[in-house]
Amino acid sequence: MSTYQIRSALDHLTFDLVKLNPNAIQLPANWVRRCEFPLLTEIPAAGNPPSPRDLPLPFNYFRKTLPGITEKAFTFIEGLQPYYRRNAANQLRLLAQLSNIDKHRHLNVINPQAYRREVTVFENGVETLTIRRTEAGAELESLFPPEMMPARVKVQRGFIPFVTFAEATLGKGPATLPVDHVLELCVDVAEKVIAPACEKFLDNP
Repeated sequence: MSTYQIRSALDHLTFDLVKLNPNAIQLPANWVRRCEFPLLTEIPAAGNPPSPRDLPLPFNYFRKTLPGITEKAFTFIEGLQPYYRRNAANQLRLLAQLSNIDKHRHLNVINPQAYRREVTVFENGVETLTIRRTEAGAELESLFPPEMMPARVKVQRGFIPFVTFAEATLGKGPATLPVDHVLELCVDVAEKVIAPACEKFLDNP
């Protein structure tokens, strides 16, 4: 599943919230085109000169894309915005950044890497396990200084290859995680956090 598909699934959920129109307001004529799950990576600014707004954002701030949703639904969606940079909001920040790159700039760039796993058994019977992340093209050096490596020593070495997203906007942390792990984090938020909440809002507006 791609970031575009995950984000599209969120848009479908919020489409149903607007379509429900629990307060029976007059929906804008073009609401179907503009309806989407908002993912704001930065706190909106206001004023001259502009300065970040106070959080949480006021009710109906998303009225252009989510007209007529209930205050409960708004509070839930606003509390998940990536600008909070905590818990599920962090996963949605990754989703927003990756899907924006994929949609507006280029296909997400990936970087091949590997976990280098070495089990070293010294002549005195001491055994050590070392795991390090290694990027493609890196020179493989001994994990121990030469003076620590006697002639009679046994080394078992293995590599576990994987790929990461090579996008600078993600930061150092996510850029070191396997692609499937990053996507799994995003899917978990959609499936286990957002979808159940939207179902409750639809059943009990």
